[in-house]
Amino acid sequence: METNQAQNEVTSETLTTLATTAATVATQHEEYQAALGTQQEAEAALLGRIIETVKPALHALACQIKSHDYSTAGRNGCNPVHTYDTFTETGVCLVDDYDRSKDETGNRGTYGGTRLYLLSDGRLAEVEREGTWSCWQGEPESYTAELEVITAADAVARYELTDMIEVLTAKLDEQIKGAKPTRTKAARSRAERLAALATLVA
Repeated sequence: METNQAQNEVTSETLTTLATTAATVATQHEEYQAALGTQQEAEAALLGRIIETVKPALHALACQIKSHDYSTAGRNGCNPVHTYDTFTETGVCLVDDYDRSKDETGNRGTYGGTRLYLLSDGRLAEVEREGTWSCWQGEPESYTAELEVITAADAVARYELTDMIEVLTAKLDEQIKGAKPTRTKAARSRAERLAALATLVA
């Protein structure tokens, strides 16, 4: 019994060891936080440069951003309704963290999550949504969203910079390889024909 009591006693050496370990952990944490802050400052600066670089193309990439969405299949699925509203801002989605969770029945659940957008004017915005969904007997589902303009520092603190760059690169590639150059050529050709026709009429 006495041996066990001696083993369970807290000695000065134990306290010294505990203090030394705690101090080491605290120092490591401070160093990590400082390094992380430096990294995020560098990422924010890089994101700012990237935004300035792609800014001329943002109007071509930007789409409407929903502020509200409502849909229902109606009774027996015979009267579907789908309506939505959008923010005045338009943008390109850089990170899609919207989520959809189920309740215990599996037939209903909630909408949540956030998205990071690069707006057509070069600002960054976080859109957060809340709502409910249902696949039970035509019950409606809907969500509302709020848009908050944030800084580049906020963006890199909440999301991965590499994800943003990959999405932007893919979106730009899609535009280059898409049908817009063909449509542009067709529009120019039609404009020339119309101009020639106007000259004849005059």
